[in-house]
Amino acid sequence: MKYFDLLKEKLSSLWPMWLVIMMLATWSIYIQEGKINIDGLLYLKQAYLIGKGSWKEALFLYPWPFFSMLIAVFHKLTCLHLQIAAHALNLLLFGVAALFYLKTLQLIYYKNEKQIIFYGGILLLSFIPIMDKYVGMILRDHGFWAGCMMGTYFYINNLSKKSYLNNLLWQLSFAFAGLFRPEAFVFLIFIPVFNLIINRIFVFNGQSILKLTKDCSVLIICIFFYLIIKFLSDTDNLWFVESSRLGEFASRL
Repeated sequence: MKYFDLLKEKLSSLWPMWLVIMMLATWSIYIQEGKINIDGLLYLKQAYLIGKGSWKEALFLYPWPFFSMLIAVFHKLTCLHLQIAAHALNLLLFGVAALFYLKTLQLIYYKNEKQIIFYGGILLLSFIPIMDKYVGMILRDHGFWAGCMMGTYFYINNLSKKSYLNNLLWQLSFAFAGLFRPEAFVFLIFIPVFNLIINRIFVFNGQSILKLTKDCSVLIICIFFYLIIKFLSDTDNLWFVESSRLGEFASRL
């Protein structure tokens, strides 16, 4: 019991628990022994085509290429094998997700439960589908989780410490998650509405419109870029639109 209490005390700190999670995540990848999941084959092939500059073929495979682009860039920068580069990128993204998961627990519960980091970390480690399966796979979900956990942390932080920076960071985080899975853009739509409800703002006046605009600033920028891509995709005489198949990409947004 003495050793367990000592272990619990040490792992109740953010960074020691995070390091334990990352070591087990690394081991989970190692024991895969080079096996690649079906989705991973798609991302690796697309990353290979992007690295060659074959954008048309790459977007034909899958028209939401951000994750594959990251793999290709990481592969070029590190000169690692594509599969190793993809696993390293996934490990990095999982590390960000795990870190902000622990930081969010700390932000919410730390005043009442000093050992929340320990219990939250053990809960994550004991969740077998994540630690034993998904961590070892090449999936865009790791980036989605990272963005969503960052967004959750900065949003909750903004509720207690309202600032322009926190407000911008939670929006950017969910937008980052949306680059991996477009479902994340739902948060950029409904959180501003939720903010109006919890602040009991039911009348549209100058103040409520200004608040809604601030909460939707990143979403407005995303819509603006979407409209630009949509406009360019309808312009047949632009060579780069035809070669990159931006029309097909925009239709999936």
